[in-house]
Amino acid sequence: MATVKDIAEKVGVSATTVSIVINGKSAERGITQATQDKIYQAMKELGYQPNLSARRLRAGDNEPALVAFFWPSDFRLSILASFLNAYSKRIRETNFNCELVVQTYENDALEKFSLSLLRNTYNAVIVGACSQKDLKALEALPLQMPVVLINRDSSVFSTINVDNQAIGRLAAEQFLKKGYKELAVFSSGSRFIASRQRTEAFLSACEEMGITAKPESIYQDDSTAEGGYRMVQRFCADGRKAKAVFCDYDAIAFGALKAFREQGISVPEDLELLSIDITGSDLTTHTSPSLSVIKMPNEKMGFTAIDLIKEKLVTHNTDPVHIETKPELILRESFLLY
Repeated sequence: MATVKDIAEKVGVSATTVSIVINGKSAERGITQATQDKIYQAMKELGYQPNLSARRLRAGDNEPALVAFFWPSDFRLSILASFLNAYSKRIRETNFNCELVVQTYENDALEKFSLSLLRNTYNAVIVGACSQKDLKALEALPLQMPVVLINRDSSVFSTINVDNQAIGRLAAEQFLKKGYKELAVFSSGSRFIASRQRTEAFLSACEEMGITAKPESIYQDDSTAEGGYRMVQRFCADGRKAKAVFCDYDAIAFGALKAFREQGISVPEDLELLSIDITGSDLTTHTSPSLSVIKMPNEKMGFTAIDLIKEKLVTHNTDPVHIETKPELILRESFLLY
């Protein structure tokens, strides 16, 4: 197994310099970024594996694997429960001997955890909903443990994605079947990768099918019920005549339904509404009217992540694997096809 001295010899620096970098003290000790990058690359090439991960792997099958699940600490925390439920269920079903640690992080600040990752504090890591900046920082690290990304693309790490193009087309097809030629879109905007991709896929599919969503009929706000409420207020103030609305986040739809009732607009009689179910909760069945959705396969992605981590820990294979899952259409009262 590679040592700090091996890394130092390969890079052409002292063992002390390597230790400083590994221990996250580069900035205060004036280690240049170029030197850090060389050390990280050498760690990766030599398979350097310090601390907890190596000790656990040597300890034998009775020692539980430590699996970390990183998730952003913003409005997307509402999605967290669906993944935790899936992980817990799959761990029980497969008798996977592991400890699951949940670590929230701020968007664009995942690099703050670089030290714990470099030290191999965990045997495996699952990362959900990271930004482009977070992904770039993660891919720059010479990590030796299995890493699985949820709903992100990477050539470095394994990924489990939902087919965003399929979501967009499936949603657009429902409006086409009802004969809608114009519609309004309530969107969470372009800040977050996956929601932007889904909305773009939907708008592209609509254009192919001859359905118009004019720029002035595409509303953006927070991905919350309050955001959906405000979008309806602007929609009504603008005098829009669209009879169909697409929401790219179910929380937006919750607020929109309330606002439409207050505006005297009946759903689905006066206006139909279709949303993506992101949170994976049962709330969409209990709104009034119940919400028609394109359901994200959160449980399936959670099961697959646990199965993949377990397999890679057994085989010691960190080569990336890419798995794509499919969404599900569930039609209820807010958007009917009969």
